[in-house]
Amino acid sequence: MLEGDLTDFTIPDVLRLLAFTTKSGRLSVEFGARHGRVDLVDGRVRDASAEADRLQLARRVLGSGAVAGDTLLGVLDGFDDLPTDLELARALVTEGAVEAGTLAELVREQTVDAVFDLLRWPDGRFQFTIVDDASRGPTVLDLAVPVDELLEETSRRLEAWSALDARTGSLSDVVSVRQPDSADAGRVELPAEGFALLTLIDGRRTLGDLVALSGRGEHRTRRSLDVLVEAGVVEVGASDAPSRLEQLLHDHDALSEREHQLAATGQRDEAPAAEAQVADAPAAPRPGRKAMARAVVGPDEDLVEVATRATNARSLRTKVRTERLRTDPSVDEDLVSRLIEGVQAL
Repeated sequence: MLEGDLTDFTIPDVLRLLAFTTKSGRLSVEFGARHGRVDLVDGRVRDASAEADRLQLARRVLGSGAVAGDTLLGVLDGFDDLPTDLELARALVTEGAVEAGTLAELVREQTVDAVFDLLRWPDGRFQFTIVDDASRGPTVLDLAVPVDELLEETSRRLEAWSALDARTGSLSDVVSVRQPDSADAGRVELPAEGFALLTLIDGRRTLGDLVALSGRGEHRTRRSLDVLVEAGVVEVGASDAPSRLEQLLHDHDALSEREHQLAATGQRDEAPAAEAQVADAPAAPRPGRKAMARAVVGPDEDLVEVATRATNARSLRTKVRTERLRTDPSVDEDLVSRLIEGVQAL
């Protein structure tokens, strides 16, 4: 068994030693309450985690949309204890939940991210033990990343990390969508990863929340966030002021409440006014026969003229009835009469 302090031997030093001697086993790393591990086979890294008590690959699979949540949980029901990322990947492939090629790429991304996170631990202890490979299940999917290749990738990340970390803020900072300037609104171009991250931003979630939900690791999440910040479509930083979305939702709720209040007030005011108008109106005298006749005839019309019109109307009715009956004997004569009388009454 090999063990020591990370202040004396760095993780890259230990990994290079294990690669040179083509060892197979597990390198366990502790930093305070955090536990990480790196599994090697013949001196190559095939699985790693900076949070050994969490299923980081499961979050990456969910975030990528490669496997549905119900399917993932169903596969996890087949384990009695917490599986490693590689064990979970093998089970997903065996169950036909996802293709081996797709999952192999996700496992590799997760492994590189995990080692990168471990390299940023300032101190801690390590221990390497031999692990019986036969107990790790059928090799329907395997991964073996050369240590030199892995350390080269993580070194490039570390060189740019300080600047990236400064531009994208703290993991506890809230990320909000902002309205881009009108001059730039029509020219914003974002990569696919930027759009994917943008869908998770609501002005309430922190950068740490976005890392967990996307499942793509802190480095890649910060890179995508950096693109969004540079494009001017998001802003990072805790603020007491509500986000634009929160303010808009609040204003809409207030508007709806005011609508209901005004509508209710209007209904209460209209009902008493209508009742008062009816109560205050003077009782109209019942018109006599002459008054009713005058109302029908009109104030400026002569009764002789009305009688003449009535005679003409009867002639018209007789003529229409005669023509109608001549052309269409099946028509109802009484119906025609009532129709003509209705028109005359208008």
